[in-house]
Amino acid sequence: MPATCDAELKTTRQAGLIGEMTKPIVLLSAIMLGAIGCSDDTAGNGGAGASGGGDPACLPGQLVLPDGSCQQGSLPDLACAPGEVPNEAAGSRCCPAGSAGLADGTCRPAGVDGSACPEGFVGSVDGCEPQLPSEPCPLGTMALPGETTCREVAPCGDGSWGDIPMEGNRQHVDASYSGGGSDGSLAAPWTTIQQGVNAAATGAIVAVAAGTYSEQLHIDKPVRVWGLCPAMVTLDAPGDPAVWLAGGSDGSELHTLAVTGPAMGVVTSSTVGLLIDRLWVHSGDAGIAITNLDGPSSVTIRGSLVEGTGRAGILAQDADAIIEDSVVRDTRTDTAGLFGDAITIVAIEGVLSEGAIRRVVVERSEGRGIVLGTADVAIEATVVRGMRADGLGIHGISLVPSEPGYPRGRASIRFSVVQGTRGAGVAVFGSDLVMEGTVVRETLIDPTDGFGRGLVVQPWVPTGAVASAEVIGSVIEESHAEGVFVASADLVMEGSIVRNTLSTAGSLGRGISVHSNLERRANATVTASIIEQNHNYGIYVSGADITIEGSVIRDTSTSPAYDVARGLAVQSHTVTGERGSAVVRASRIERASEVGILVAQSDVRIETVLVSDIRANNAGRFGDGIIAVAVDDEASVDLWASVIDTGVRAAIANFGSVLELDSSFLLCYPIDLNGEQSSGQPYIFDDRGNNGCGCPTPDTPCQLLSAGLESPDPLGAPSP
Repeated sequence: MPATCDAELKTTRQAGLIGEMTKPIVLLSAIMLGAIGCSDDTAGNGGAGASGGGDPACLPGQLVLPDGSCQQGSLPDLACAPGEVPNEAAGSRCCPAGSAGLADGTCRPAGVDGSACPEGFVGSVDGCEPQLPSEPCPLGTMALPGETTCREVAPCGDGSWGDIPMEGNRQHVDASYSGGGSDGSLAAPWTTIQQGVNAAATGAIVAVAAGTYSEQLHIDKPVRVWGLCPAMVTLDAPGDPAVWLAGGSDGSELHTLAVTGPAMGVVTSSTVGLLIDRLWVHSGDAGIAITNLDGPSSVTIRGSLVEGTGRAGILAQDADAIIEDSVVRDTRTDTAGLFGDAITIVAIEGVLSEGAIRRVVVERSEGRGIVLGTADVAIEATVVRGMRADGLGIHGISLVPSEPGYPRGRASIRFSVVQGTRGAGVAVFGSDLVMEGTVVRETLIDPTDGFGRGLVVQPWVPTGAVASAEVIGSVIEESHAEGVFVASADLVMEGSIVRNTLSTAGSLGRGISVHSNLERRANATVTASIIEQNHNYGIYVSGADITIEGSVIRDTSTSPAYDVARGLAVQSHTVTGERGSAVVRASRIERASEVGILVAQSDVRIETVLVSDIRANNAGRFGDGIIAVAVDDEASVDLWASVIDTGVRAAIANFGSVLELDSSFLLCYPIDLNGEQSSGQPYIFDDRGNNGCGCPTPDTPCQLLSAGLESPDPLGAPSP
């Protein structure tokens, strides 16, 4: 039984404002949260709405809803419990935080659904894991997801010609032939590949037997060059490039041979429909370069290995490219430390390049893994991993625009893994990204700026192009300094996990950071997601806007550099003073080691939220559920139908700000409400009614104190 049902909460505005005001408090039963309220003889069965300009005519034990109507007992009926979000496709069904609702009414856990893993991936608690050899493959061998041992790029078959198709007009090449009178027949093959190409009819096969061919190959008509196998057929070119496809070579094919030399490997500037099938391109100044310098170009690269090349592994410039079932590794920078990107698809002449990257392994690049510039590319079932320890490689996957006025670049990344890259796992500059079912983990620090972010979304500075990212059912974990960084850009995150962001000497370990600059406000929406085990901040908002719904922010801890740990922090911009804003609903914020929610010179609406188990920091300070603090101007917090449960100092601490309480419980704190002046601003508590305090049940009036509590640094650690 509650101690009383007519207790009063004094809603205090400091002297010099409107004086002291009191309202009756209705004690609630809060069945959902295990609390009890007034006895049955004081609780009404119905409710009238608000009448006139006075207080609502609700009976004891009832809540006043935003529309003025009354509801019996506990918190308002919610479609879902705090920390859940409705699945609109399933009617009344709810999805837990950290999952996304699907069209069939089911809920998919964050990360890659193990039952939906692509070929070569196996589901685990951390998403889909590629099945690959535990050790690096030796030179000239490769493995794709699903292959746990290394293999040759292509089998050699039997005899001199192996599995090369037999066709009547086939030209034959064999470097070991010494009989003279070569005519391209089986009995008298050519001794150079160029001879075979020159003699071949349009579309004919040039079959190449085992041997090393020291020549440059020039192709100016549609032919199909087909080696016995890459392990036994090598085109070792003394000049640049090894293979040049000129105008007129549309529809040409290169199959099952090795290409090497000191310069570039395979190059074309005007070939449409080029097929590169099971080639081993290695050790040159660049691997494969497809451009449109002399006309349109397009290429399909399938089952190939590009390794140890300089400057670029695969480059498609103003050309369309499909790359599948291939490996690109150990791409080197040039002597100046530039370039070294594994795969680049970019447009520099204003026409959007298109492409697809499927079942590709990119590893140990000294530059970036995949670079997409003014391109529309779908990446699927791909692994980007393991930047070289002796290189300064940055960004596993990077989206960048080219020039002002060009079409916006866009990309999708689905059911892929980006692991052990540097600087940023995925970076989106002035482009649009959809990332689904993907794992981004172990992003290492870029020594030039000290960050190793999992996902970066920000404008492209040279043009001001705005960036956006939609992240669905993905996991971003073990980043350094920040898991997700959004600067003057747009982020939509659904059913995902951001966790275990690591701090380093002098750095933070924020889960999600949302910042604005002088030109544009950033905006983020985080739905049905889990933000956990991060350092200093679960979610940090600076002069930007965020909506958080059906999500969980938990286990935010301090770092060696900064003794702050805030589940959610919404503050004004550190330079411009621009106010931040947030709407947080149907979510849980748990086990932060300083404060659950910090609001500094910003505006926050909190609806049906549970803030619980807030601890002190390492110095034994704070441990508050909600802190509102003025900087140059007041903060504003509107709390409705929420529960602040268990902490070591104050449930709500108000430092020179405005805080409205409506139909909420403050449980198990030494201090219910604390108010202090701050930055010359008075504190204001506005009681909208139906609030209760106590421990473990809300059976006593909420007490307001001005206990001289310490205010936290509202800005925390410096922004990047």
